[in-house]
Amino acid sequence: MKRLALLLPLLAGCDDLGTRASDVFGDTDGVMRIVYAALLLALVWGGVSVAQQGGWLKTLRNIGLIILAFAVLIVGYTFKDDIGGVWSRVKAELLPGSPQSLGGGTVVLRREPRSGQFETTGLVNGVDAGFLVDTGASFVVLPYRDAERLGYSEDDLNYVMQVSTANGTTFVAPIRLNAIKVGDIVVNDVRAAVSKPGELEKGLLGMSFLDQLSSYSVSGDVMTLER
Repeated sequence: MKRLALLLPLLAGCDDLGTRASDVFGDTDGVMRIVYAALLLALVWGGVSVAQQGGWLKTLRNIGLIILAFAVLIVGYTFKDDIGGVWSRVKAELLPGSPQSLGGGTVVLRREPRSGQFETTGLVNGVDAGFLVDTGASFVVLPYRDAERLGYSEDDLNYVMQVSTANGTTFVAPIRLNAIKVGDIVVNDVRAAVSKPGELEKGLLGMSFLDQLSSYSVSGDVMTLER
């Protein structure tokens, strides 16, 4: 009860503590105010608890650990954008199909070593999808299984559009996609088509997407997309 009585004034003053934390760290994010208040309460609670047991060395050690954890959280939060950029770069190197967002509508893709092509993952109408970047395709083409995941059925698709592929001539079903997102690039109202079941393993990110970018270029094993 004594410890609870000590903590109640601190709980009542959390908003003020949060405001002070925001002033110090230059950020008004409510999450940081909660973290600051929670760590301060943990410090007081742990200190009082251990002090009552007579373990002052343990108290000092615990206080030091809490302060270190607090400092790590603050530094991590301050540099969250830089850390995110580093992780994006590492992921892109380890997984070539992962787009690397550089900010400002710039996305970098790396050539897939096995196929020698540029591959990427993205969102189609909010649903995960994989693509080969294909500048020879006039529009985006989805495999039938991806179209199913988007809610299309065979009754919704009309295979009336004739196209030429490496395997000869076939027919695809024209559709419109609300949005395709690759990294932090979003392109809306994209002309697309759906292949017949079993004819396409991975989607093609064609010119109906690429033409809506301000630019795209290839340098060695790197493709850069600019919105």
